[in-house]
Amino acid sequence: MPDGLTLAELVCTRICHDFSGPLGALNAAAELLADGTVDPREGASVVTEAAGALSRRLRFLRAAWGAGGEPMTPVDILELAEGVPGQGRVQIDLSALPEDAPLGPGLARTLLNAILLAGEALPKGGSIRVTANPAMGQVLLLPDGPNAAWPPGLTAVLGGAEAAPDPRGLAAPMTMAVAAAAGLEVSLALAPAGVPLLVIGVRPPPRRSGGATAA
Repeated sequence: MPDGLTLAELVCTRICHDFSGPLGALNAAAELLADGTVDPREGASVVTEAAGALSRRLRFLRAAWGAGGEPMTPVDILELAEGVPGQGRVQIDLSALPEDAPLGPGLARTLLNAILLAGEALPKGGSIRVTANPAMGQVLLLPDGPNAAWPPGLTAVLGGAEAAPDPRGLAAPMTMAVAAAAGLEVSLALAPAGVPLLVIGVRPPPRRSGGATAA
């Protein structure tokens, strides 16, 4: 895992990158409108679309990376996931989760980060299927699409290795950091076919050293 300063630097760099697209489109449309070189209705449509994309992305990152948090239902998760970069080419399927079943703040934030991570596992688009294993207290994510593959280095990060200081690879260490703060653990499990499942579950209590003392 990166140290605190490195992680903060990666977050700042990644936010600037993720906001640059919508902000660039918004600025370009505003300049064209000011110059009178574009139809006002067309320009206003571009401004509205870019501002909406920026707002949705801000809401998602605030919920996933910001301090605090609150319980969320799967409906809340879906609404926030509209701000995931590249969301237009990725469908998120939460139909296996009860719509009105609230997820605790820690699990909700971890799931948002895991959805961002799973989206990066779908370079050509596809779907992210989210299911649950209530008996084990687990939430499972499976990215499904052409050339689906978890980002390089994820296995090493899950094993405790330090992530490379690359903003493009931020989703893996952030998912781990948010999960750890919530007392959760993240792992990979083999699936019947395709890429492995990402598993979010309660972290088991540490084993006590030594044996029991006889009375």
